[in-house]
Amino acid sequence: MAALEWNADALDLSTPFTAVGSVREGAYLLRRGLPPYASPICRHPFLLLQLLDAADRSGVLGALLLGAHVLTAWVVSCLARAAQLHDRRSPRIIGVVYLLSPWNVAACAALSSAGVSHLLTAVALLAAHTGATAAAATAAALAAYTAPDAAWLLPAIALLCASRRRARCGGGLDVAHVALARFGCWCAAGLVSLLLASRVYAGDWGFLRVYAAWLSAADTQPNCGAWWYLLAEAFPPQRGTLVAAMHLLPRVGLLPLALRLRRRPLLAACLCAGLLPSFQPYPSAPCLCFSLALLGGCCCSAALRRHAAHAPLAAVLVLGVLGCLPSLRIGWLERRAFNANFPYAATLLLAAAHACLGLDVAAAALGLDARATAHVAAVRAQRAWRRHAARKRTQ
Repeated sequence: MAALEWNADALDLSTPFTAVGSVREGAYLLRRGLPPYASPICRHPFLLLQLLDAADRSGVLGALLLGAHVLTAWVVSCLARAAQLHDRRSPRIIGVVYLLSPWNVAACAALSSAGVSHLLTAVALLAAHTGATAAAATAAALAAYTAPDAAWLLPAIALLCASRRRARCGGGLDVAHVALARFGCWCAAGLVSLLLASRVYAGDWGFLRVYAAWLSAADTQPNCGAWWYLLAEAFPPQRGTLVAAMHLLPRVGLLPLALRLRRRPLLAACLCAGLLPSFQPYPSAPCLCFSLALLGGCCCSAALRRHAAHAPLAAVLVLGVLGCLPSLRIGWLERRAFNANFPYAATLLLAAAHACLGLDVAAAALGLDARATAHVAAVRAQRAWRRHAARKRTQ
């Protein structure tokens, strides 16, 4: 029982937006007729709050979150199988490793709801790859509703839907444009419906404080990310500028990356999803495990592994630092043996290693795409030269 309580309070397993305390605080206020978002502890969107509260009162919250984790592992394995068509063994290994990851299992024991957004993101990627535009848009809208950072993935998922639709129908750019429009309409309709339903059932727009708190990083506390110490040391007049820069600068390259890798849309979408947790305001160990599964299983095909030389070392460093964080946190906050510089240096190293992993895979993907583009251009030039030579001989 003490171990379960320690897990529930672990800062590396849950965040203010995924902790079970947020659900129970909001439900407590709702049952007493008070607005749940009057408390700064409640940080779950209203519909998700209702779902998790119903499961918690029924005693099946742990089973629900464990089921979401198992489904996420299966969907990640399916994505890896789609990315590595000629390798049947690696996708299964990726799914099993993700399923049995100690951080994911501990997060389920701590009743962290991070697995819900991971499942919705993975389902959106898989549905987009199969060409199910409506299902992909619905899952992406649900993912953005539960975790606002998932909204950065919408362009990459839309391009994946358009590419699969174009490959299936055999049309030109018009088919792709229609698929993009359909995805945009479905996604906008889903998001608007979720927000309006939350407004109707909650009775006001107070649930928007969840997204305001996410954008302003108002609840930063020691976690697996690089934000918390920087914001703790920032002067109040510069805090808003720093928060805006940390939200925007690491993510403005996701759309150009997806456009550059448009010939490999599944790789581009999984790569964007894997890069996203690098600079999140509220990351946790399950977020990094989901990112490692996408980067390792869905992005590192046999061709990419030959060019991503530093990716294995970066992945090992990420896992090693994740394993050291609990002892550093205990030594700082409980034993008082360390000061804040030790865990913060570890989180900086973790962020740097994860960023290096994502950038190494991205560089390998861009290099592979550039070589393929150059090869196609050379073949076309050779064919044009042969046609020109044949035309001259006939003359």
